[in-house]
Amino acid sequence: SDVYKRQDGYEGNFVFLFVGTERAVLFDTGPAPLPEFKAAIGELAARVTDPSELELVVAHTHGHGDHVAGDCLWEDGDTGGFKTVRVVGPDQQAVCAAFGLVDWPEGAASVDLGSGRALGVFPLPGHEPSHIAVYDRDGSKVLITGDFLYPGRIYVHDDLMFVESVRRLEAFTRQHQAEISMVLGCHIEMTSQPGVEYLSLIHI
Repeated sequence: SDVYKRQDGYEGNFVFLFVGTERAVLFDTGPAPLPEFKAAIGELAARVTDPSELELVVAHTHGHGDHVAGDCLWEDGDTGGFKTVRVVGPDQQAVCAAFGLVDWPEGAASVDLGSGRALGVFPLPGHEPSHIAVYDRDGSKVLITGDFLYPGRIYVHDDLMFVESVRRLEAFTRQHQAEISMVLGCHIEMTSQPGVEYLSLIHI
């Protein structure tokens, strides 16, 4: 597979790397700036192709601190073995400009990975103002919902916006239900035992 995820932190923050023939896109950089994480991204990309021939786009499902804390690793001039690195700011204006989302919070856009493969991106604000969903429509068929939908507590920043995004997400999944292989959020807060959170098992 050429879609990879990694987790750090007690909640198991997931980040997602999509690797194409011209471009790789990393969604989220985790809760801490870990040098070994940066090295792992290059190693994972190398399983698919030569990273030195790829642009790496560092983007985010949304702008909360546990999803952007590692951005500084990619802003120091060291490309980590990639040809170039472009970091997309986590604010709504930067997200819209980078992905061409001109009708926010409506509409959708795509990110070209090369050789006819593209990722679909559409707005899902409500948990956080610049939140997006990502759909690997030409590859794994994985739908990434960030912190908007995952097995744990759902935190809502804007009630009305969240409800509209729920409707948008429901419409999308109904339209693509025969194709979507998995729906993945960015955390797993719950254990396999019903009602028991990971945090409750940590003794400080």
